[in-house]
Amino acid sequence: MDKIKKIGVFTGTRAEYGLLYPVIRALHQSAEFELSLYVSGSHLDERYGRTITEIERDGFPIAKILPLPAIGENMAQDSAAVTAELAAFFAEAVNRPDCVLVLGDRYETLGVAVAVFLSNIALGHIHGGDVVGGGVLDDSIRHAITKLSHLHFPVTHTSAERILKMGEEPWRITITGSPALDNLKLIPKLEKQMYVDEYGLNPAKDWVLFTMHPMTTEPEKAEQQASEVLEALALHTERIEVLATYPNHDEGSKDIIAQLEAFKAKPGFHVVKSLGRERYLNILRHVTLVIGNSSSGLLETAFFKVPCINVGERQAGRERGKNGVDVPQDAPAIQQMLDRVLRDDAFRQALQNGEHPFGDGHCAEKLLAVLSNTTFNAALLQKQLTY
Repeated sequence: MDKIKKIGVFTGTRAEYGLLYPVIRALHQSAEFELSLYVSGSHLDERYGRTITEIERDGFPIAKILPLPAIGENMAQDSAAVTAELAAFFAEAVNRPDCVLVLGDRYETLGVAVAVFLSNIALGHIHGGDVVGGGVLDDSIRHAITKLSHLHFPVTHTSAERILKMGEEPWRITITGSPALDNLKLIPKLEKQMYVDEYGLNPAKDWVLFTMHPMTTEPEKAEQQASEVLEALALHTERIEVLATYPNHDEGSKDIIAQLEAFKAKPGFHVVKSLGRERYLNILRHVTLVIGNSSSGLLETAFFKVPCINVGERQAGRERGKNGVDVPQDAPAIQQMLDRVLRDDAFRQALQNGEHPFGDGHCAEKLLAVLSNTTFNAALLQKQLTY
């Protein structure tokens, strides 16, 4: 049998861990790979639910915890700290993996990518080539990670084409689909009554799931932007129950949390720091609508054909299923779209009947096949750009 390959995986948020779970699980169960997790970000912070406990319950090996010195306050300091900590960890030969997998476009992930790349370790990037196009830093960070990566695992053909246009060699690119779809085969089904019992949701009303994150280029507007959506939702509480989850830990998140905690006292509003992977995916089976500016609103909801109102510019250019509708960050426009989705049965039905471009639920299988067939050596690290 060939030498066991050492694969590291980085996770810094609950949403990212939820997406990565099928890949992590497949690596952990395979005799061909030795898995190591590097954990950082909101996983370590009580304010955001300290979701490292979920990773520990899942039984995956955590090789390195990477605390952030200024979580939610200074992205540059946090990214630099992750780079320094992980680079020092990799300097010890016993800690060096053959390859590290990262997902997406977080600033902590950029710090990880720099540490991996400059340590001459292969870097694999999931969800590269995506485009947001809104007023956030995500596209720049994601594309920077792509240029540091040696293996690319885009989830759509469009994203793969963008990676090619960046000059990456075609043989390094494998379209896997999103690991989010793999999750649907793995999670146990949770009935609606559980959410009634656990969170106090009224089963006689329509349920709306709300998640909003700060715009990284304008964190000072986070409070106002969250308030506009919450006020619009409050106008409909005679027929809806709102379950709101905490934002990620970007700058401005504290202001959104303050708004959520204030609205928690109002009838029809329920707030939870983190639902966790199983409860988040399952509640999409039961809600009438998702609203906010989270990428999950345009990704996971598409699999369940749940209508999603995407607010503002944070996800403006992201590829999505037919279930998503955009609305500007404007209180009257948000209110009008909410009213239409909730009251116009034909419009809502049209949103529920759309297709999505995110794959077939075999991402982990395809990704592990690439890792299995890849020789991790100096030749892999020597990229030949094609532009």
